[in-house]
Amino acid sequence: MTEIGIGNPGQAGDAYEGFTQYDLLLSDTPTFFTQDMTLAVSQDIALYEVVGVNGSGQIIPAVEGTTQAIGIAAGAITSDGASNPTIQVIRGGHFNGDKLVWDATYNTDALKAAAFDGADTPTQIVIGFNKYHRKP
Repeated sequence: MTEIGIGNPGQAGDAYEGFTQYDLLLSDTPTFFTQDMTLAVSQDIALYEVVGVNGSGQIIPAVEGTTQAIGIAAGAITSDGASNPTIQVIRGGHFNGDKLVWDATYNTDALKAAAFDGADTPTQIVIGFNKYHRKP
């Protein structure tokens, strides 16, 4: 929580607190939608992590050249070695690539922008970048 003090009573002063917002969605096209999917065992998925599916159709992190990106995790979740919880996966929308959690293999803006190209239906995700407000 940000706290701004009151300064010295009776003395002139000035205080400034700056905040920067980085939007997750860049537009409303394509339409934002989610789908319930099953998480693979022994997985740790972060909020807004780019995900794919394994051979059993279960959610795992997407890896460039190995696991096709099909969605974005709508919440953080951890699976133990014995269960397969359900997770909401975002399958449509126009997203700011700087706000997503990417595997290290997506090491350029071009790879990130193309991550969802060729993904199976119903994935309709477009990746862009806010060129005026790139996060540091």
